[in-house]
Amino acid sequence: MTYRLIFVVFLMSLAGMVTAQDYSISNKKAIKKFEKALDYYQNRLDDKALPIIDKILKDEPQFLEAYLLRSEIYHERGDSKRELADLERIQNIDASYRPEISYFVGETHYLQANYEKALAAFHNYIEHAAEGKNLKRALYLFKCCEFAISSLENAQPIELISLGNQVNTAYNDMMPALTADENMLIFTVDIPKNPSRPYSSHNRQEDFYISYRKDGNWLPAENMGPPINTDGNEGALSISADGRIMIFASSNLPDGYGSTDLYMSTLEDGKWSTPKNLGTAINSNFWESQPSISSDGSKLYFVSNRPGGIGKTDIWYSEKDADGMWLKAVHTGNSLNTNEEENSPFIHHDGHTLYFASNGKIGMGGFDLFKVDMNGSEVVSEITNLGAPFNTSENDEFLIINTKGNLAYLSSERAGSRSKDLYYFEIPEIIRPNPVSYVSGKVFDAESNKALTANFTLVELSSGKTFIKSISDENGNYLVCLPSGKEYAFKCDVEGYLFYSDNFNTNIENVKNDPIQMDIALQPVKAGKSVILRNVFFATNEYQLNPLSELELNQLIRFLDDNPGLKIEIGGHTDNQGNALYNQTLSENRAKSVHAFLLAHGVAASRISFKGYGMTQPIRENDTEEGRTFNRRTEFKILSASDDK
Repeated sequence: MTYRLIFVVFLMSLAGMVTAQDYSISNKKAIKKFEKALDYYQNRLDDKALPIIDKILKDEPQFLEAYLLRSEIYHERGDSKRELADLERIQNIDASYRPEISYFVGETHYLQANYEKALAAFHNYIEHAAEGKNLKRALYLFKCCEFAISSLENAQPIELISLGNQVNTAYNDMMPALTADENMLIFTVDIPKNPSRPYSSHNRQEDFYISYRKDGNWLPAENMGPPINTDGNEGALSISADGRIMIFASSNLPDGYGSTDLYMSTLEDGKWSTPKNLGTAINSNFWESQPSISSDGSKLYFVSNRPGGIGKTDIWYSEKDADGMWLKAVHTGNSLNTNEEENSPFIHHDGHTLYFASNGKIGMGGFDLFKVDMNGSEVVSEITNLGAPFNTSENDEFLIINTKGNLAYLSSERAGSRSKDLYYFEIPEIIRPNPVSYVSGKVFDAESNKALTANFTLVELSSGKTFIKSISDENGNYLVCLPSGKEYAFKCDVEGYLFYSDNFNTNIENVKNDPIQMDIALQPVKAGKSVILRNVFFATNEYQLNPLSELELNQLIRFLDDNPGLKIEIGGHTDNQGNALYNQTLSENRAKSVHAFLLAHGVAASRISFKGYGMTQPIRENDTEEGRTFNRRTEFKILSASDDK
């Protein structure tokens, strides 16, 4: 039973169950008319009930039960202004008449964002109320009002900037999704099914529109058309950082399991593939929607009303296994979810900052936006309400944030918009996620320039944890996110080619956080070709291997296992600092350390040798620290390649 229905039950009890002395007036004629109006109300004939109540109150302006009934009708119609007026008239006539009146006065003020007045009303109710559901709810809303008042006092101004009429349509534009480079935007639009008929709830469907940014300007948004859009509803989507994977909700495809399911489509040779149902690991016989996919496409948050949650809608989580299959979705826990509704999750490209909306946590009214750090399905930080001005007394949902973490995008209906339009704004430092850069470019054969479909791996050096796995498209294009605050080993490999190794240290402060453009030319596996091992580390003037080097050297061992006919040489190189003899000895000892590691881990001695080159083979100028860093390196060179096993 809802809080309002408790009062409705009280109203019902008045009809035929109480005497005239139990009413607030004694006029039997007015009471009889009131009970007739109450009968109309019970039968959902409000339009007949209201004129009778209006007439009664004109003649009997002290009739509290009539005000109460009329306020309930106004409440059900969403007319909070008139509802509040009737509730306050009751209090003005008799302040002691049913303490619940103070609760409903407070609730109505809260919904209208009159937080100070709501706070006073709830305080009055809490002082006089007995234990029960309303008291528990009043204590909760009292805390909401305190939060809202404090949040408004400390709100930082923001400026919403429209994406313009090139992107926004004449209809409701909602639920945007953005690639890491911020050059592709896909969003949901409420369009009329039949453009020749008036736009209405019965003549509308949700379709996806897409816009591309060129030279800093958004091109006109276009309907994505089939196979993504159908005659039914497609809405609520998420795209991977590189823009090649799209997961979205649809309720109209023939292979669905429930009322709404999640589907995946991939961008192949410039065209989106036929959507594929994500299967029973993700979808159920119930409602699944509002997906958010991680930057590499391997982790997924979404919303469902399936059994196993604790609220009306909860946030669920799944990730792919080693074979690329989705694991059975799990609940994200009782600290994230409430017994009300959680929705619109957005996992930032940093891989752990989750933004979501809830109407069951302390907030400013309706749905509020929150931020939390996640480790998969586990909450690992306090849950923070974003506060004003991001949250209001209305429903605030579907916030997404760019890779740098400084701009947010949302849908809102504001002065100057034709309906709901898409906007962006700069967000303050306190609620930003970790900034993320990215490396992108093309992979190709170094000899033929042929585009290659390559595998990419980004591994956190300190933990050895694989952070991102990705793949380039058929044209060799790739994009891999580089979240800040860590040091990564980066690997690109294609069967039949030498792998490419790199190192990205995002612990180093990078004010601009500019993305890195890097084309990768892979060498075929043949004699004379070499690879720089950029994740083999030594302390200055030392030759003992840093333990962080094991990650890279283990990759080299796997490469040798996959190519048993290879014989290689480990080469050590230095910069030109110090004398030639010292550098020669140092480089040889470093190469020898790598050689010893490989031997100790099972590589046959007949397949590997080592040599120090000192400072004789620089690959950059030695007159800058950056150049000297490149020259201090370990590499391996193929001495011979044979198909003999």
